[in-house]
Amino acid sequence: MRFSKQRSPKVSSVMWGVIAVVVSISWPMLVGAQEKSESLRSDQTELLLQRQKGVMEFVRLHQPDVETALLVLEEKRPVKFVAAIKRISKTVKRLDMLKRRQPAKYELSLELWKVQSEIELLSARLANRDHSQITEPEFESLSKRLESLVNAWVDCRRQILVLERKQIQQRLDKTDSMLKMINDDREAFVQKNLRSVNRTIKKLQSEKTISKN
Repeated sequence: MRFSKQRSPKVSSVMWGVIAVVVSISWPMLVGAQEKSESLRSDQTELLLQRQKGVMEFVRLHQPDVETALLVLEEKRPVKFVAAIKRISKTVKRLDMLKRRQPAKYELSLELWKVQSEIELLSARLANRDHSQITEPEFESLSKRLESLVNAWVDCRRQILVLERKQIQQRLDKTDSMLKMINDDREAFVQKNLRSVNRTIKKLQSEKTISKN
């Protein structure tokens, strides 16, 4: 039995033209997508480096032992290192905001973080007691230090709660005062706000006249 050789289908010149057009269109798109992906990765890397720099400066200033722990993580467990940088970076951002808006709460929150971070470091050390060759007297000393830190954390947390309650009470007092004004003489309150709106209108009209001149 004779088998005829299967001929590969001929590609017409028209088909080759279509292929050429498709390639000419898709190739720049593929290159553009690759460049965009590389740019995105570069931006993410830059962002991580900025976060890392900010975090390392922060812990070096406020809790050097955390910096040491982070350097160990960076060398031995880079994935956990990145996660720790992101977590502490959020804390730094929150503290920066508090420093600008609520200095008193900032000081307490910073102290709370310092105590909390030392508790975490000490807890990890005690958890690895069997591997770190901690003697019994050292273990007892570290345990007492841990108890002292927890007491300090509770006191600091209490001060923050007292401050927050005071701030909430001030907002409530302001709200009560506003409600009293409306309840005592609603019409006077309406007229007061209407005068304020009219002053704004006159100011806008004046600015518009000046701009035309």
